[in-house]
Parts: sequence; C-alpha cells; structure tokens
Amino acid sequence: MYTLPLPKNAISRRINLEPVIMTGGGRAVVMQVAHPSVAAGVANFSDYRTDPWNRLFRTLDVMFKLAFGTPEQSLRQQKILAARHRRVEGENELGERYNAMDPALLVWVWATLVDTSVLVYDNVYGELRPDQKERFYQEQKAVAVGCHTPIDAIPPNWDAFRAYWDDVVANDLHVTQPAMDVMRASMAPPLPRPLDKLSGASTAVTIYLLPESVREQFGLRLTPRMERAAKSLFSKARLARYLPQSVRHAPAMYQVRRKRPIHVKRGTGAMLLSKESPARS
Repeated sequence: MYTLPLPKNAISRRINLEPVIMTGGGRAVVMQVAHPSVAAGVANFSDYRTDPWNRLFRTLDVMFKLAFGTPEQSLRQQKILAARHRRVEGENELGERYNAMDPALLVWVWATLVDTSVLVYDNVYGELRPDQKERFYQEQKAVAVGCHTPIDAIPPNWDAFRAYWDDVVANDLHVTQPAMDVMRASMAPPLPRPLDKLSGASTAVTIYLLPESVREQFGLRLTPRMERAAKSLFSKARLARYLPQSVRHAPAMYQVRRKRPIHVKRGTGAMLLSKESPARS
C-alpha cells in the first residue's frame, strides 16, 4: 500500500501532472453529478452550479497537494477534506438521504478522477500497458484513503475497478435538475482571450469522453464535428511529448507550491486569472 505524498518515481506523476489531463475536468465533474446524491451535495453545499470551474480548481488544488506536496501539505489537505465533508448531508432529488462521508459517494467521486485521468492519457499518448494501469491504480488507492475512504470500500485492483465503474454507470446514475445545472455551467471553461476560442473544443472533449448512456441522460449528442474537434485537440496535445517532462509538469507543480488555489474571476468580456483566491470550500 502506497502512502502519501506519493514517491518521486510514482507513475501518477507521469500521468496526473500532464497539463492535458485538465481537459478531462469537465467530464469528471459531469460524471460526479450524474450521481443524484453527489448532485444534491453540490447543489446545497457548494458553488459548483454557479462557478464549477473555480470549484474544480479548488478540488485539484487539494488533490495535487495531497498526492504530490510535502508531507505537511498532504496532511493539511486531508484535514481540510474531512472538515468539508462532515457538514454535507441531506436529501437528494429522489428523496434519498445522503452524507458526503458515505464510503460509496467518496469512492465514486474519486473514481471519476481516476477513470478520467487514464482515459485522457490513453487518448493523447496511447494506451497504458495493463501493468502501468495497475501501478497507477494502486497509487491512487492511497489518494482515496487520504480522502477518508475506507480501504475495504475501494475495489482492490484495476480489473475490479473497471467492473465497479461499469456497474455504477449502468445502475446508479440518474440525472437530476442540479446535475443539469452543473453540466451546463461546466461546458464553458473560463479561458482568457484569445484562448476563449477553445471553449468549443473543450465542450467537444467533455461530450466525447462521456459514456454514451450518460450523454443520453443529459440530452447531449456527440456529432461528427465534435468528435473531430476532440480528436484534433488530443492530436495537438500529443506534440507536448517533445518538451522536457519538467516543462510539461511545471504548471501543476506551480499549483502545488501556491498557498491558495488558482482562481479565475470575471473580467470585461473574459475570464481572467487572479493573483489571489478566496478561501472557500
């Protein structure tokens, strides 16, 4: 069992520190809220519906520091997560009680990040070997435990994880109104000009990466044009392999070194990167 923070030679660094993994952020958020209890927690205890990208950046800040920061940073993030989750409970749109410390919900939110990371990496750099996926998965189990998920609630290996994923997608996801609100807000990433022209490609990637059954529940359709746009973005991102790894990983490590999460604020006609981030959950 790996411990946190993950070691310098962790394959998770090779995968999760690649900038292109961020293109899967919208997909991870949409998959999370497709679960009605996660969607209810999001609606009642966060600003995901109105500000999904800053909420995602705060989540990534926690996860990066948890996995790749100093031991002190990692421990602090574990305490922050526990404090946030303990207050999140209520009733979802289906009349079911939920609590953010429920192991089933903790596993699902973590699973969306694991599955999305591998899916994006495979699309850009070619499919990881089975042994590489297993190693990555075992490292990510330590992250799940760091998020206060009981070890016995986590599928033991990659194959068991795939079976778990397929079962949840087939049987446990139900799109509610809060989920629809988050999905719509997540389709437009807060990019500054002139990068805001890439919003269409980001939307295409999100829709392309979603399982067909989930797209249907959200009323989304993958058009041939969207598929071409997503594959084109992945093809262009593949050129990054010619850059030194230290250069590619610099943005993520910059986030690890920052005291606060990256925050974007609305400017005049664009989303602008701010120097400081409000300390919100």
